[in-house]
Amino acid sequence: MRGAMRRWGLVCAVALSALAASGYGDVASTVAEVKAQAAEWRPPAEIDWAGVKLAPDERLPNEPLEISSERLRGLLEQINLGYPGLESVKAFYESGDLEAAGLALVEYYRQREWAEIISEDVSGIGANYAMAELVMQDIYEQHGNYGLQPRQENGLLDWADRGPRDDPEWSWWINRMGYLIPVTAMWEQTGDPRYAKFAGENIADWVRANPYPGGRSFSSAWRPLEVARRIDRAWLFAFVRLEDSPDFSPSARLLLLSSIPDHADALLNYPSLWGNHLLTEKVMLGLLAIAFPEFKDAGAWLDDSVSTVAGLMEKQVYPDGAYEELTNHYQFTALLSFQRYLELLVASGKTKYIERVKPGVERMWDYFAYAMRPDGHGPLNNDSDLINNRRELQRALKWFEHPDWEYLASAGVSGQEPEGFKSRYYPWAGHAIMRDGWTGDAQWAFFDIGPYGSDHHHNDRLHLSVSFGRKDFLVDTGRYNYLPGATRDYFTGPMGHNTIMLDRLAPLPGPSKVGTPMEVVAEIGEGEDVFSASVQFPAQPLKGQGPRTHRRTVRYLRGEAWIVEDEVIAFGPTTVEARWLFHPDRMVEQDDDGLVTVDAEGANLRMVLVSDKPWAVDLLRGQTEPFEAGWYSPSFNKRFPATQAIFSTQLTAPATFYWIIAPVDANWDQLLDRFREGLRLAP
Repeated sequence: MRGAMRRWGLVCAVALSALAASGYGDVASTVAEVKAQAAEWRPPAEIDWAGVKLAPDERLPNEPLEISSERLRGLLEQINLGYPGLESVKAFYESGDLEAAGLALVEYYRQREWAEIISEDVSGIGANYAMAELVMQDIYEQHGNYGLQPRQENGLLDWADRGPRDDPEWSWWINRMGYLIPVTAMWEQTGDPRYAKFAGENIADWVRANPYPGGRSFSSAWRPLEVARRIDRAWLFAFVRLEDSPDFSPSARLLLLSSIPDHADALLNYPSLWGNHLLTEKVMLGLLAIAFPEFKDAGAWLDDSVSTVAGLMEKQVYPDGAYEELTNHYQFTALLSFQRYLELLVASGKTKYIERVKPGVERMWDYFAYAMRPDGHGPLNNDSDLINNRRELQRALKWFEHPDWEYLASAGVSGQEPEGFKSRYYPWAGHAIMRDGWTGDAQWAFFDIGPYGSDHHHNDRLHLSVSFGRKDFLVDTGRYNYLPGATRDYFTGPMGHNTIMLDRLAPLPGPSKVGTPMEVVAEIGEGEDVFSASVQFPAQPLKGQGPRTHRRTVRYLRGEAWIVEDEVIAFGPTTVEARWLFHPDRMVEQDDDGLVTVDAEGANLRMVLVSDKPWAVDLLRGQTEPFEAGWYSPSFNKRFPATQAIFSTQLTAPATFYWIIAPVDANWDQLLDRFREGLRLAP
């Protein structure tokens, strides 16, 4: 078996050497070739670890160190040589034998016990043959885009290069070095020494190419978020899991260790100023303190980390459990940071700090659980990707006694069905979740009537999303990417959301963050819910228009329909546009009363417009000119054409119009009769 594994490694090495000799050739063809290899690759059933993994009684090779004596001395001076287990390191250092002290330090860390959470794969990537083989050729991938990272004249990688699309996100991602997780995992699955050797050489390359600036930096290498991510999602994973590989060189390990104080200083003294970045950075500072207590300043790192993280919990998390950025994606990002911090405190025995963060973590999980859509995903609000809240909620069950969460996480297979009303309103977030059950075919809607969010926000207050019958119908746009321009404006503005625009203008932005819940109507009852809020539009004096208002009221008749009342208070000629974005899989047609989806299978939606005004309707899909319309992005850097209906009419005075939204097979005669008999929504 070992011979077969070695032969496979030789075949790959020959293929990669040929590509390298030809200057890597065309990136696309190289990627295609490696992906073809990946399709055929299978991990060996057995691995003979002799020679590629050291036994506990074996030592790393005593090879000359490729690290300057100045750098090595600086590292040893940062370490408390009186720490238990470092006796030989101290003896060699005091005798002036720096190289022997360095090798003894490496051996100490190799033999040391590590808490499992220190080297946890938080990325979930695991072993990935194609990614590992490509990065060993300097070909990197981000969200489906591949590029050859150039090298400098000195042979070191150009870590500042912004990739094939000249995108700062590319260089940030490269400097996070998350690809070391699949590289390391491939070594664990195969024993192929190439992977361990590359990990060491890549880390050494980074350290040599990126000296610490010693102050606040916005470079791709030393921006504080990248400092934190590099520790969390690359270096510790490789350092711990490759500890017994003789091909993960002592020099690479010492270079990594020598950079730990620099990383800690950047996170301690020059972090981001706010938001989930600051949180992530301070959590990772605590991780460094707990992972490397041998460093003299580890106590100061931990004190600052605990103080800051606890303060951020109080400052950034609303009493209803929503994270201040008000996006499901960054709710989970922050929640994962807080949860990992809680787990780190427990694993390291720092129990006295636990109660400073645990209650807030519990509130965050509760919000995360009950915002869940019937299919298990969370809302796609603000800058979000689709996240499987149901799957991620499993992590919380190990830490909190919540049979209702277990019920939600298991889709009703175990646990206890939640008590009380099925709908929820989160007053600080201003998020109304309407539903009629907990099963996959339940009705669900998300109505945003709160603040915009402290960061990553969209101008989409009064947006409404609707799902039922195991399908998404009315959807949010998602975030797509962060590149400024017309496309970004579409995804972040009202143009891409299920809202109203007046004269093609966006409403005035509301508060990003609030000290008390905003004044709205929020009533949840046994058979129906009512939610209502308003936005203001700017005056246009040259057109004879003063300030204008749009009030939207949503009444949910539980298990039946949503009735949406849009009241526009405007004087003077005003063009009103009502926009409705459908999921890309929905087939949408216009009928005499509004819109209907006509999917061949499963549930369909009908939307009836009730108004005394004439309306024009455009159904747009995947349009870029003369303006962006009809796009949906479930994950970063990916977008898909989706039908967007734009209703438009002219007003010269205040007007009210209604939308009745329900499954096609609802009792429409009864719904319309109730409406005609005087059902009106304004509280």
